[in-house]
Amino acid sequence: MSWNEAVAYCERLTAREREAGRLPPGYVYRLPTEAEWEFACRAGATGQFAWGDATDEGTVKEYAWYQKNARADLWTTPHASQEGPQAGRDAPDQ
Repeated sequence: MSWNEAVAYCERLTAREREAGRLPPGYVYRLPTEAEWEFACRAGATGQFAWGDATDEGTVKEYAWYQKNARADLWTTPHASQEGPQAGRDAPDQ
């Protein structure tokens, strides 16, 4: 779906919901702005990165794939280990 198609869908959805009386006055369905999308993706984090501002290798390799741990022959600890954050390890936020 293109951006233009998504905008057109939002406009049709707004019209349909307004006509059905399910959309409060002044409300519209729309795509998020770039700033809104960035805020949502960062889940409220305000640092340079999702984990804060640390750029030392020890911290970065706990959270990110980067040149030194992205290739199997260069994997570093704790990559793919039980150390550090692991996707799916903890219960989701409520």
